[in-house]
Amino acid sequence: MATSRQESTPPFGSEFSPSQVDLPHLLEIVEASQGDPRVLEKDILAAYFTKHGRGEGDGAEYNRGKLANNCKLAFTREAHHAMTLKKLAMESAS
Repeated sequence: MATSRQESTPPFGSEFSPSQVDLPHLLEIVEASQGDPRVLEKDILAAYFTKHGRGEGDGAEYNRGKLANNCKLAFTREAHHAMTLKKLAMESAS
């Protein structure tokens, strides 16, 4: 059985860790993005990763963008798993 890339290779999630982000603040950012992944990524970048990496220029900016993207992907994956578990728990309770 073939699996999708998302299922077979989860994003590297160190950017979605307590040492990198404040979860209550991240949840506020998620809510403010109103489901727009580009807005979410931009706001995560602004909140947590603008000072990461050395130097300026396209390479450093690209790397900071990747950090924000990895955070978004890891958060999205974890949220999906949490919702799946909640749904399974509700179904088994009924």
